[in-house]
Amino acid sequence: MINILLVSSDPGRTQQIAAVIAASGIGHQLKTVATGLQQICADKDTLHATALLIFDGYHLTQDDLSAFEKLSSRHRELACTLVTPSPSHDVLIQAMHAGVRNVAPWPIDQDSFVADLQRVAARRAETDHRQGQVLSFVSCKGGSGTTFLAVNLGYALATLRDKRVLFVDLNQQFADAAHLVCDKNPPATIADVCAQIDRLDASFFDACLTHAYPNFDVLAGAGDPVKAGDVKLPHLERIVALIRHQYDFVIFDVGQSVNPVSIFALDHSDLIFPVVQSSVPHLRAGQRLLHLFQSLGYPADRVRVLINRHDKRGHIALKAVEDVLGVKASKLLPNDSSAVIDSVNQGMPVLKQHKNSAISKSLAELADSLAPAPKAASGAVLTRLFRSKARIQHSPA
Repeated sequence: MINILLVSSDPGRTQQIAAVIAASGIGHQLKTVATGLQQICADKDTLHATALLIFDGYHLTQDDLSAFEKLSSRHRELACTLVTPSPSHDVLIQAMHAGVRNVAPWPIDQDSFVADLQRVAARRAETDHRQGQVLSFVSCKGGSGTTFLAVNLGYALATLRDKRVLFVDLNQQFADAAHLVCDKNPPATIADVCAQIDRLDASFFDACLTHAYPNFDVLAGAGDPVKAGDVKLPHLERIVALIRHQYDFVIFDVGQSVNPVSIFALDHSDLIFPVVQSSVPHLRAGQRLLHLFQSLGYPADRVRVLINRHDKRGHIALKAVEDVLGVKASKLLPNDSSAVIDSVNQGMPVLKQHKNSAISKSLAELADSLAPAPKAASGAVLTRLFRSKARIQHSPA
């Protein structure tokens, strides 16, 4: 079952497109509207749960293509089909860049149109069964750089691997992760969501998120320890149940606190990343934290130790660090203070601010280990766009 929104100002073409959809045999719910794409952009509720947007672009304008670009950046899971007569080569290229997955010539070729409907239905079925990976980052001691690593890894997964990522700031000590990667003021915090938990649904939750970048959303932390105390276990249970199927990765910044809320996040994590540094106080705290994980029954292969600000010339050798912790380090993050400090001060992702820095390269490697780069794309989308031009028949509406 897929939800389809058909946008057309012409009743005759609306009826013909609806007839093709009805004859396809694909389970669907069809909604038709006569407003323009600009109005669709302004109304978030119109696209709620919509899998496919079909736009009748019989009189296509540049404003329509700009609206498509806005929609595709805000709704990454939305498939867009443009129906237009005699699309030129330039229109095909512009449509592809605007996020349109299929350009169908008018009059509609029924076989081709139905084949595209089937592809959308298949992708939707895969999305409905998606179980996003949950990652938790835990600080062994204050000043470990945990939040910096976690939020910048989220940005790396979103931009370098095209994954939908949600960062959830559970840090109870003046959480401010959102400001490390963007200059947007969070519309709400996790404490605000919990205070209105009875309103929780996809639309309400989306309105509470900081949409930092395409594919990368942040649920801001409570802001202070008092408000953080209002975040309860039942609240997080409902939030996780809602979000896990909407994202490829959900990243929790747990901070240092061990409480029912943080333990719930750890229990539901596919991987747990304790962050330590090569200093005696950090190693003592890290050793205690790893013992705690053992007592909680977390398998060793779920716990991946990250050693931050690693310096080969440091006073404590890597082997000594691993001997104290009793585990091998999963990843060494270099001591790249210049790039990190500038990134934090600018409130920009380090991979955007200093993409060639040592820390950026290490974060990219960590992202690659979690979401390996796919094989070279076959160009199937571009092929379909140009194939549609070849099928154009010059017929009146």
